[in-house]
Amino acid sequence: MNNIQVIDRSDFLKTCENLKKQNARFLIATAYYYDEKQEKIAIVYNFDKNGQVGSIKVIVEDKKMPSLISVFGKAPEWCEREIHDHFKVDFDGLETKKRFVLPDALETDVPTFCSIKITKTEV
Repeated sequence: MNNIQVIDRSDFLKTCENLKKQNARFLIATAYYYDEKQEKIAIVYNFDKNGQVGSIKVIVEDKKMPSLISVFGKAPEWCEREIHDHFKVDFDGLETKKRFVLPDALETDVPTFCSIKITKTEV
């Protein structure tokens, strides 16, 4: 497996189905804002195949993404729910849309995770 592969969302499920056929295992998914305006989100999916870890990155512009549950069963559910909580990505096929990390009563525009910038200064 290559270390990281950037793919288009339209190829995502097919690529993951091919990985599953090659006995790759889903490990974890993470997300981060891909641009300064926080309009694009990068989701990085990590897989293990024969002891080697590889990653697939998809850039999401409209906050819509297919769920990996159809390919890897329940394994991706918690990761997708957490990404949904923090970034409001709508995973098509994710059965449980209930918040995973944040309480249901919390509705705010305040960032729900650390979004500060760290700059180097001379001491």
